[in-house]
Amino acid sequence: MRIIQSSTSRPLDRLTIGPGGLIVAAYSQFTAAGGAEAWDASTGAPVWRIAFELDAFRYCSFLLGGAYLFVSNFECDRLFALPPGREPVEVSQTKGGNENAAADDRVIVARGGVAPALSCWGVPDMNVRWVRDREDRWNSDTYFGSVALAPTGNRFALSVYEGLAYPKQSVQVRDAAGGELRVSVPMDSASPVRQLAFTADGVKLLVRTDSRKVQMCDAITGAPVGELVHPGRSFVTGIAVHPGGTVACTRNDGTVTLWDTEKGKRARTYDWKVGKLVSVAFSPDGALAAAGTEDGKVIVWDVDL
Repeated sequence: MRIIQSSTSRPLDRLTIGPGGLIVAAYSQFTAAGGAEAWDASTGAPVWRIAFELDAFRYCSFLLGGAYLFVSNFECDRLFALPPGREPVEVSQTKGGNENAAADDRVIVARGGVAPALSCWGVPDMNVRWVRDREDRWNSDTYFGSVALAPTGNRFALSVYEGLAYPKQSVQVRDAAGGELRVSVPMDSASPVRQLAFTADGVKLLVRTDSRKVQMCDAITGAPVGELVHPGRSFVTGIAVHPGGTVACTRNDGTVTLWDTEKGKRARTYDWKVGKLVSVAFSPDGALAAAGTEDGKVIVWDVDL
């Protein structure tokens, strides 16, 4: 286990690991500056930093085998090329304020509000592959939350809020090739969806809310297929899926629990006594894992499953 310290003490609730062990972490709110920082996982040395005028990062992800990094905040969405041994080079910028998910050669963009729409952009040209706006008859009080792409690449999921005073909440699974709705799962509007993730085989959808449970649904039918229930009262703050299928959950009591989702059983729990954890991620090859703390640390460990 290794500890990397950010230049700014802030919750690092946006976290991703690229090929070669490059770790990028950022904070999703306006209350602390610091940008998106990158470190070498093996040495902990800082590599570079990306700063926006408004340092509130919604999303960050490596694309095309680590050749690009997509980052978004409330101001804009940006795509950066990552030349080896050099600073990131911005190659595209579009208006922000969207919810996103990105993988391989595509970015899913969910824009709510006055003119709700879903779209898919190709990487690296950021050309629009498809748009859905009128087909679903959304109203101006429709907003989108978490978005997730399945590792299999054939579907994506997003949380949908309809209505302002007493919004209805649902999780939708859609076809990634054109955005068509496949299934909609009603959710309790009193428990906002904080994060979505598919299992490694794309068969199950994991739903995280502000609780000690992670709900699991069948990604095709939407039927409930179990829960990952953690002991005690501390709630889950982040989930990540290992390429081999194991699911990692961080909690605000400072622990990381690894789950076997097939059996619905806890496989292992880590507690490094480093304070509250707010995010977790695996490297693409599954050899490394990292967790972000609420005070600007990144905990890195070698995965042994």
